[in-house]
Amino acid sequence: MQEAESIMERIERDIAAMPRPLVVGVSGAYTAGKTTFAEALAVYLRAGGNKVQIVHYDDFHYPLQDIQWTVGADAEVNAFYASAFNHGKLVAELLAPMRAAGSFHETLFCLDWGAGRYTKRGSL
Repeated sequence: MQEAESIMERIERDIAAMPRPLVVGVSGAYTAGKTTFAEALAVYLRAGGNKVQIVHYDDFHYPLQDIQWTVGADAEVNAFYASAFNHGKLVAELLAPMRAAGSFHETLFCLDWGAGRYTKRGSL
């Protein structure tokens, strides 16, 4: 009996023919293991000779004091999904430049949760 292909092998196979730069997203519920999975995938892909950089979507969260909170039954859900993340910052500062240049080697200002502001996080 042939052994089943691992999820890591499947992902590596599926992305092999895709154009670069390539963004692979990992989504899931809170505490579902997204970061753990992304880190394991990065190790696996790097071992195969791929260049990998992990970017956390939480780095593009608005500081808590800047989130527009509303009142109502779905207020907490709406605040989190509709106004908690700075989608424009993610696109303008990372995705669009990466697409235009074919790579990305810049310093990002990402959310420092403790300070409640964007600070330098290092180069990608």
